[in-house]
Amino acid sequence: MHFDNRDDLRVLGGLLKNIRTLHSTDPAVLSQRLLYLIRPHPVFADQYKFISSSNIFGAFLKAVSLFTTFFIYAFISCFSRSTNSTPKGIDHSANSLFISHHVNEQVLRDDFYFNNWADFFLNRGEAVDFLYFKASSSNKFHDARPNSKIRSSFVPLSLGFFDEIKIFRFLFFASLKFFRSFVYSKDKLEKIIYLELFSQTFSKSSFINLRFYFVLLNKFEASNYKQVFFTFEGHAWETMLILAAQKTNKKLKTYGYQHSAVFKDQISLLNPISSIIPSGILTSGEGNNNFFSEYIKHGADILSIGTSRTHEVKALTNKAEHVCLLVPEGIDSEIDYMSNFIFECNALKNKILFIIQLHPASKNTKIVKDLIKKLQNSDDHINISISDMPLEESINHAQYVLYRGSTAVVKCIMSGLIPLYLDTNRSDNIDPIYWTKKMHVNSPESLEMIIVNTPFASHQNNLKSIQAKCSDYFQPLNLDTLNKLRL
Repeated sequence: MHFDNRDDLRVLGGLLKNIRTLHSTDPAVLSQRLLYLIRPHPVFADQYKFISSSNIFGAFLKAVSLFTTFFIYAFISCFSRSTNSTPKGIDHSANSLFISHHVNEQVLRDDFYFNNWADFFLNRGEAVDFLYFKASSSNKFHDARPNSKIRSSFVPLSLGFFDEIKIFRFLFFASLKFFRSFVYSKDKLEKIIYLELFSQTFSKSSFINLRFYFVLLNKFEASNYKQVFFTFEGHAWETMLILAAQKTNKKLKTYGYQHSAVFKDQISLLNPISSIIPSGILTSGEGNNNFFSEYIKHGADILSIGTSRTHEVKALTNKAEHVCLLVPEGIDSEIDYMSNFIFECNALKNKILFIIQLHPASKNTKIVKDLIKKLQNSDDHINISISDMPLEESINHAQYVLYRGSTAVVKCIMSGLIPLYLDTNRSDNIDPIYWTKKMHVNSPESLEMIIVNTPFASHQNNLKSIQAKCSDYFQPLNLDTLNKLRL
């Protein structure tokens, strides 16, 4: 969905926050993904298409039908799933728990977000645990790391029978709350939101978030963690984590890591509820700290720890001309959009060489497999390749980087690549470095004009300005900051 009016976006975000605040102690209500307006990227915003509905009666019939479908499926699943007992706490003591995303098997050996952090604590003689969320295709828990001081586990696809029934019961009472609020609400937008919440109560994402909550309850009750680290973007599961910590151990410190860019329109992230905030926020750079002023008011610590996504400014050493690196997000629609664009560019026969650097999460997806087949079966795309190298090595083969929402562009910029923001349909701005002045690409011809018909050296002065800005917002990782955390 496209939000033409930012005021409309903030009104919607305000209503969603009010609902979360009203039910700030109810994990079943807060498990609803719809209540978290992440940012106006189509992959997040499209779930709000329902607000344009003007026919309440038609929306009601649709909601009842959808609710019934989800309800029946969830009820049957409680009895038909092959479940193990709900995983309990670990069998050894660890000071720190890292909650991360299972991208592929490689992250179990080299976690993208927190591997260096874990080493920091290991070097101090402390044991650490990893919990991977939304990850496993089985219920098996196993130690994925060879180091005896690190133990990894997954959030399973289902819990024990009685916990599954308990989740079902929680959601049932949440659905009654949503329906009652729909009936009594006087505001049309609020009425439509509650109706949609009612219809989606038993959705897959609600069960996933509540299973995560139950797993954490058991872990926190059976373990002696002093601190928990997690990626911080404003999702429902982050609230589940904080609620679980508050319920089991008031002394447990929760630290959210703002690892990516911060957008002004990240409504759920930047408009916190005072009773549901982490103990502290670790940012990727000093320039991002001001975004979290509301958290400071409510007592959260804000510390800059930096990011492995960037480094000190480097000069471009590659001498090859007309080579452009693509860094799409790990989102199917973005991969499709950007790859289709470079196919159009390639048809111009303009001698631009394209290297596609895929996000680790997308390498085995259907859309990537289809893309590979398309390249293999056509001689017309010989100027397009998919990199099998790490980003750092791919950068060494390019002069320009074409991007949209990926923060990988920062590392490219700091390595001397010229950033080109792609937007052919003037959609919502998802540029992670929106606060810099850079070139925009809106057609194959405009890309050709920049790369082929304009000397590379003419872009250098503006690049230095962009690099200076990025050095403020994204700073090199400084793990010594972890010594400042409150225990």
